[in-house]
Amino acid sequence: MPAPSPYATWSWSSIKRFQHAKSQGGKVRTRPLQNLLKDIYGYLKNQVWLPHREDYTLLALAAVATYVQPVFDAVPLFLVNGPKGSGKTELGMAMKEVCANSALVGQGSAATIARLIDMSRGFVVLDDIESIGSNKADAQFSELIQGLKLSYKKSTATKMWTDIKTMKVERLNFFGIKMINNTTGVDAILGSRMLVIQTRKRLPQETALWEKSRSPVAEPPAGLRDDLHTWAFENCLEVAVLYREMHVQGAERAEEIAAPLRVIAELSGDGEIRSSLEVALARQGARSKQHDDPLEILEEALASIVIEGFREITIQHVALVMRQLVPDNFGKERTTEIPEIFRPEWIGRQLRMQGWLEESASQSRVRLFGMSFRAYKIANAFISEAAGHLEKEGKSMVAAVQQATDFCQGCEGCRFRNIGCDIMSKRLDAEERLAKGKWRRQEVN
Repeated sequence: MPAPSPYATWSWSSIKRFQHAKSQGGKVRTRPLQNLLKDIYGYLKNQVWLPHREDYTLLALAAVATYVQPVFDAVPLFLVNGPKGSGKTELGMAMKEVCANSALVGQGSAATIARLIDMSRGFVVLDDIESIGSNKADAQFSELIQGLKLSYKKSTATKMWTDIKTMKVERLNFFGIKMINNTTGVDAILGSRMLVIQTRKRLPQETALWEKSRSPVAEPPAGLRDDLHTWAFENCLEVAVLYREMHVQGAERAEEIAAPLRVIAELSGDGEIRSSLEVALARQGARSKQHDDPLEILEEALASIVIEGFREITIQHVALVMRQLVPDNFGKERTTEIPEIFRPEWIGRQLRMQGWLEESASQSRVRLFGMSFRAYKIANAFISEAAGHLEKEGKSMVAAVQQATDFCQGCEGCRFRNIGCDIMSKRLDAEERLAKGKWRRQEVN
């Protein structure tokens, strides 16, 4: 007898309301996409702490994309990478609660997982893929990995699968957005199809700040998935039209997998969501570089700062971005050593020598939590060059211009948290003193 999919996430009552409205020739009213995205963002932020706040936007857009993913030619895969106990499983479970036709796999054979992906036709979380593939006797595990490598693209996602026990040949469809959680990363080929969400263990101060901001409600907003399914059916044509306009055939793989997220962000009509997505995508492209030339690293760092909307910088900001681009031990002969490439004197001297700063512009002083820094204007020629490179790739810079101190927006979720930020201790001390002062005033009142 016919049976509904065990992974279906659209309730029957909502389906009937949708069918009734369409039979009457009407349109089903749903909440604006912008509000749906904010609900997803808020739920994920409430469930899991992430060091980069833009990743919540990235994941919220991906969640909406799961409801319309058959429209797209290619979709992103996600790798959640971090140490044990850093929230990888919790993030997978939270995404399962807001995505379409979702399933989470923690254990199982390669054949079982392959069939589950085919049956769900939605969002799949592979939790702790090391343990899934730990059984070396499972000859089909490598076949599963090969299927995952091709599953990001609709044209290559259909796979002929042979059950080694029954020798029955099946045609399975692997296409769809997926999340893979592990501690060691994945091979280079699979990694090139993936967007990385980095997790790490929280410091005590971060835990306290996060707990204060959390809502006591642990469940997603009521009716959220029904609203998303209804929105998808009402707007899938608009999604398809905009996708064809924005997506360039033959684009690089990074552009292919980012296109669905950009389409959803554009449809939201929210400039903040679009800017946050571009910052998150820019960071994806700024992972550790293999080149050893300090000037190339400096140029890469300054270009990424320009892309994020900064026109005025501090040397400390540049140094922090440079640290993101290289391995932790870059340029070190001893673990306690600060390499010359990260010294403010070297960075300032090279920026001036290369003509990447506006020499004619007067310098200004900015203060951050008792620390004083010089602010420099980036040369217009450098900004134009960075914009030109982006234009060739079909991208654009963040429209909103950032202030020189805007890179420091709070230690909770800061991307520079673990790479030697000198401001962090000062900021945490200042915030702690402020919190104590407020508590004392409340006691007096």
